[in-house]
Amino acid sequence: MPESMDIVERLRMIARQCGQMQDQASFGGEGVGVRVKDPAFLVESATEAADLIATLRAAVEQEREWQPIETAPHNKAVLLGWEDWRDGAWAMNVGPASTGVRNEVASSISHHGSATHWQPLPAPPAIRARTPPQSVRERG
Repeated sequence: MPESMDIVERLRMIARQCGQMQDQASFGGEGVGVRVKDPAFLVESATEAADLIATLRAAVEQEREWQPIETAPHNKAVLLGWEDWRDGAWAMNVGPASTGVRNEVASSISHHGSATHWQPLPAPPAIRARTPPQSVRERG
């Protein structure tokens, strides 16, 4: 199996191979070296795993795409985008699409005035424990 092959394709290839072995009635037979009571389970499991990974990937890719501003979360920093009316260039800003609170009497909700689209912010990089600089360690 090629090392660089995508995990979804590898699982689908395994499922196809298991299915072929099952079809040829050689699964668990002489020279195969593997005996499984229910080879169809392997085919179904590999196929299901590949489908699940593909679905998760699609969801992650969709999150990376620009979403309509109407779907943006409230009171949470996101990447906002809009077409600048002055020159038509795409403009971006980080901030909440809307902030404030609403109750039965009044509302302080404020919407970003220009944003038409948004994306979630990426996760921050992992923070490693830092060692103080040598000069600070020497001072004690």
